[in-house]
Amino acid sequence: MRNLLLEDLLLGLNDLLGKRVTLLRSSATGRTYEPLLVAQRDAIQALPEAARRGAPLAEQLAEKDARHDAFGAAIYHMTEAYLRLESYDPDAATQAKAIREAFIPTLSELRASYPTEAAAATRRMPKLDTMKAELKQFPVMGGTLYKWVKEYVKAGKELEELYSDRSMERADRASDRGPAGTLRGQTIGLLMRARAMMQDELDANKELPRDLVERTFGYFDELALTRASKTTGSKKAKARQDKPADG
Repeated sequence: MRNLLLEDLLLGLNDLLGKRVTLLRSSATGRTYEPLLVAQRDAIQALPEAARRGAPLAEQLAEKDARHDAFGAAIYHMTEAYLRLESYDPDAATQAKAIREAFIPTLSELRASYPTEAAAATRRMPKLDTMKAELKQFPVMGGTLYKWVKEYVKAGKELEELYSDRSMERADRASDRGPAGTLRGQTIGLLMRARAMMQDELDANKELPRDLVERTFGYFDELALTRASKTTGSKKAKARQDKPADG
């Protein structure tokens, strides 16, 4: 549960105090903690959305960057194939070279910072129209190279938008980072104490269902597992990004 973000905690508390409130109230522990949990939920809800989001925006950046880099590498290697066969089709090689120079001159570009990649996408967006005919001369999975380049540039532009959101989030959180972090810690602590006390009550009161704790707090367990898998996936994406792209 310690890995939950404020937005996760808000989801869990809404579930606990909504669909599972009858389970919560079936024990003395639940009835004692209910008003405390309501107060925590309301305090989280009152925070600016940016303060609740935390890591997910970073995950979105990593996922969008992985998409940008995947299409960029695919475009580069597609043009490389035609350049390697220049003696067999000089015209196609010339077009491939022009496409590479316009959109992905070197694979090292894919290791650039988010702002650098976003700025490159902004510069290259107009070339999508001017080179549309050339791009459509190259068939690829799902259509033509035009589709790949369009997705590549689009991902770069979306990186720009997400990075802008991140800068705004930092500004919004500058003044309330402390309170938001404190609120998160207090809420997790309260939930853990409620869970432990309910288990103690179950041990003393055999009339209560044996699985009451799991049924009452089960959604928090699911959220924690989901958050853990997202964190692992984000780390793997970052590790792939840090590897030299040209092998």
